[in-house]
Amino acid sequence: LICRLVPRDVYQASCCGKMFCKSCLDSLKRRSNSIICPNCHKDLTNNFFKDVNINKKIRNLYIYCTNQKKSCRWEGPLRHINEHLSKCLLQTVECRNSCGQRLDRNNLKEHLLSTCPRRIVSCVYCQKEDEYQIICGDRHYKKCT
Repeated sequence: LICRLVPRDVYQASCCGKMFCKSCLDSLKRRSNSIICPNCHKDLTNNFFKDVNINKKIRNLYIYCTNQKKSCRWEGPLRHINEHLSKCLLQTVECRNSCGQRLDRNNLKEHLLSTCPRRIVSCVYCQKEDEYQIICGDRHYKKCT
């Protein structure tokens, strides 16, 4: 329930000074009307505040890309990770054609052009354009030949 990761949006409990992610506190709040501090077990309802100073320090922490195991060499402050991941060639993304395929961004172009079953192609017989899986399916092929 409490993630134990480096908090991104830090709130501090007034009762014991323990820091929690805002999303973790929201999760606790959704489970019951009152929030009990996971650290000291006191009532936390309206008894926590956003810790701006710690948030600033955490956002300046120097980190590596989450795709480091896939050989991404990016490193920089935590505050820039979302910008990097939006461009990182080793980030796993979903196919834009909603075929359900998940692949690294550097393989997306090839997938969209060659292997995506929902890519748009033209029938060699009637020149109709539609998704690959429709044009190459038995139904269209029988109608067209």
